[in-house]
Amino acid sequence: MRRQLVLATATLAMLTGALCAEDATAPVAATAATPDAAAPAAAPLADGFTYTDSGIFTKFYGEVVFEGRLYLFGTQPAMDKFLKTKEFDITHSKTHIGAGPGRMTVRAQVDADVSSMEPRLIRKMKERYNL
Repeated sequence: MRRQLVLATATLAMLTGALCAEDATAPVAATAATPDAAAPAAAPLADGFTYTDSGIFTKFYGEVVFEGRLYLFGTQPAMDKFLKTKEFDITHSKTHIGAGPGRMTVRAQVDADVSSMEPRLIRKMKERYNL
């Protein structure tokens, strides 16, 4: 019985991934005047650019460009709050000066309960922009 449940779950996950494969590289929440997700690392990102990436088996990754800085988020609620208020919680963030694309300052969300969040966000950002 367990084997059937596991096989059914795996088959469903593969089918869901195959159906969404075309949209997997496209930004989920992007504005009309934003560069595409495959922009070269040297190209500066415009204010208001947003990008999110998450799935069944991957953790949430979100980025927003605001006032010349790149903000990285590891949770959807934190990103939604920032998009609403345009205020970043400085007590739960770490700043990396000149670490982003085009030597942008990067502010990454940190969480005391999830110590691997900030390194994961920085690693994903470096992979995305070939840094």
